[in-house]
Amino acid sequence: MHMVEELHKNGFLVAMDDFGTGYSSLSMLKNLPVDILKIDRSFFYNIRYRDRVRILITNIMNLAEKLEMITVAEGVEEKRHVDFLRQAGCDKVQGYYFAHPVPAELFWRER
Repeated sequence: MHMVEELHKNGFLVAMDDFGTGYSSLSMLKNLPVDILKIDRSFFYNIRYRDRVRILITNIMNLAEKLEMITVAEGVEEKRHVDFLRQAGCDKVQGYYFAHPVPAELFWRER
């Protein structure tokens, strides 16, 4: 908590990565004033529970909005996921759908 407060005092934003897995829980959201909520990529790859996942993601987006947090969906690889996330109110999307990782030298050469 102290570290997050210090980072905020110095102008930094703080993100909770991989939300929905491991240690990133609602309890952590309650206790840490993070600015950015990064939704773990695992939400997009279990077709068996697709309806449940849509409900969860939609409500995570609503919760984040009420907490004035920026939302980022990680690991997005398909247009249908981008479309759903746009509809659900996700602020930012990252993943192979837009670009694959490239070495820094190549990235700067193509600019």
